Amino acid sequence: MGEFVSARFKGSDINAWPCRGTVILHAPARDVLPFAGDGTERALGERRCSLEVGSWSWGALAASFGRFAVSMEVVSPPQFNEAFAELAGRYAGTARTHDAGP
Repeated sequence: MGEFVSARFKGSDINAWPCRGTVILHAPARDVLPFAGDGTERALGERRCSLEVGSWSWGALAASFGRFAVSMEVVSPPQFNEAFAELAGRYAGTARTHDAGP
């Protein structure tokens, strides 16, 4: 029963996220680990780490990485990189709308 409920929260028929991606965060692993959730984190030296996590959509996954407020590089997959590009465009449009005023 627990597997079924967990799968439903992930928007899937199986207990796995439909979208999984990996980034390199320009932050020490010790700073990322408390916020990694169910992700897999790996230290890449003292100032960088990789983090693989999942979500129900590529856009939601990309947006979730904003919480780290650090530079990052998408490792895989290409759809994840595309989601970051789309999100960046949307945020830039929001900033332009705000700058224009009411």
